[in-house]
Amino acid sequence: ELHSIFRTIMVDGHNLVRSERCTLWIHDVEKHELWSQVATGTKEGEILRIPDNTGIAGAAAQEATIINIHDAYKDSRFNPDVDKKTGYRTRSVIAVPVQSDAGDVIGVIQMVNKKNEDGTDGVFDVNDAKLLTMLSSHVKSFTKIVTGED
Repeated sequence: ELHSIFRTIMVDGHNLVRSERCTLWIHDVEKHELWSQVATGTKEGEILRIPDNTGIAGAAAQEATIINIHDAYKDSRFNPDVDKKTGYRTRSVIAVPVQSDAGDVIGVIQMVNKKNEDGTDGVFDVNDAKLLTMLSSHVKSFTKIVTGED
């Protein structure tokens, strides 16, 4: 049930910000990894796993801050391995941490390749960051309901 709620939040969010792809990464502190609760552009049921200190999502998790990259290949934190494996080309990326009430990072919302209204390549802006911050609070709220945390 939680997966379908998260999928709805992410699909609606990625349509609102006009990104090509989106991922909701869940932070597994014990394993020091991020794993994909929802990832568009992947096979149904496929779970991606990355170390929690790599890539743009890992940086957002480690720094507990929004990271907005206009050109992924010009940022040293970007990990191009997935692009190399899939043939996909990442251009712009925004990653927003999902934080518990205590401030711990419990996940990261990541959007890739912003599109302008006319379909041309764009970059994520402050309004996208605000929207994704709102979505992160929804993810936190649903997580709290399911885990029973106050």
